[in-house]
Amino acid sequence: MVTPILRAARPGKRLTSILGFEGTTVDPIGAIIAVVVYQGLATSHERSVLNAVLGFAGRVGLGVAGGAAGAVVLWLLLKKLKLSGGLAASAIIGTVITTAGLCDARAGASSSG
Repeated sequence: MVTPILRAARPGKRLTSILGFEGTTVDPIGAIIAVVVYQGLATSHERSVLNAVLGFAGRVGLGVAGGAAGAVVLWLLLKKLKLSGGLAASAIIGTVITTAGLCDARAGASSSG
């Protein structure tokens, strides 16, 4: 949202740098806070607040662990197998989708049982 406005307004280099940082860092943090608040409100009638916070922390931990495992797989694919070009792009997309799917399946399995 910020980048097209910066292109049109053409502010100074320093202001462009600050606003670009805001667009890439602060906006995602706000989105994460919104998701956390929504989840808390949506599940507050089902469980205690402590259980909701612990469940969220567990899902974040699972995502971090899955992201680390996906990064290792990508490193092996791209560096050790020396994939490049279209094959590298396919490997990246496949790894990201597979990692996200496995984390989502694991999170769903742990929340239902």
